[in-house]
Amino acid sequence: MNQTPSKIAARLTMSLEQAIPVFIHRRVDENDPLEALVLEISDDWVLLASLRDGGYLNGNTIVRARDISRVKLKKTFLPFMRTQGAWPPQSATKDLDLSSPKAFLAQLASLTPILTFHEELRKPGMLWIGSIAEWKKKSMWFHCIDPNGRWSEILIKVKFRNLTRIDILEDYANAIAVVAGPRVVPDPEE
Repeated sequence: MNQTPSKIAARLTMSLEQAIPVFIHRRVDENDPLEALVLEISDDWVLLASLRDGGYLNGNTIVRARDISRVKLKKTFLPFMRTQGAWPPQSATKDLDLSSPKAFLAQLASLTPILTFHEELRKPGMLWIGSIAEWKKKSMWFHCIDPNGRWSEILIKVKFRNLTRIDILEDYANAIAVVAGPRVVPDPEE
């Protein structure tokens, strides 16, 4: 059951202000809630410190605020998390400009060469891992790492309006980046 926008906002704010983890359910992928701690909130986007099983930190995620359908406080591992170094966690994405995808993607690309994008309304169940190759006004060209862990021969165009989720510095993409090695730019002459 979906919550009211005011209840969603109140729980996101509680997570942000009191460093309480939450489960975030989204309309674009109802069956896969995100476990996270809210780090920043804007009218359009929410920045999260992602958590994996057991309450361990796993990078950052940005989701569209309008896609959030339910937020549940999740205090189970909070006592453990408070014993694991600094809590709440400090983010590499501190003071991220959440005003537009172009603004925050530029900041994220300066932090790490590998980003993960989701276009869950257009391509459910798919994600793109790789690097931004070229900027446009309302889109970007993205150089993907293919499912075999190699840099693709082609670039894909990603329209900012289609983005529903962006992940950075998460364990899976970091491992894929090591397997793929340094980015190999496709040669237009070949």
